[in-house]
Amino acid sequence: MQDIKDITGVEPVQPQDKVMVGMLASLGIERGKPFNPQGKIKAAMKRGVADAYFYMHDLDTKLFDSIIRSGRLGHISAKISLGC
Repeated sequence: MQDIKDITGVEPVQPQDKVMVGMLASLGIERGKPFNPQGKIKAAMKRGVADAYFYMHDLDTKLFDSIIRSGRLGHISAKISLGC
């Protein structure tokens, strides 16, 4: 979460980012303000990061498995070896 705080401190906010900036503010990540979550909030953020990691890993595994089962991997590797 500190990485997000660091980025929001230097990157300009675009109109399409305003909803996300509001969500980050609800977590205590705001431009020009210190970010130092404590106790339950910090523990919940750590759990959220772990949950997101395993969720994304599961999606990636399912996608790769579906590519292999469908036979599309052969087409992909052929394109890679041909430089397409």
